[in-house]
Amino acid sequence: MTAESDEFVEAEVFTVGDDTEFHEEALPDGVYGFMYIITDYSNAFYSSEMVGITIEDGAITIFGAK
Repeated sequence: MTAESDEFVEAEVFTVGDDTEFHEEALPDGVYGFMYIITDYSNAFYSSEMVGITIEDGAITIFGAK
């Protein structure tokens, strides 16, 4: 979602395989929403609930988590 709109903004779509590597990287100040949308090999669709975080001066606040 963006500050100007309640519309979702699609992030990078990628496939996780045996050689997939993940690395941590600092995010700039802002408000972020995270959720997973997964399609398995049988084309079944799964999604997580969205969790929001606010980052301000390096401090992280989580909202929307149950």
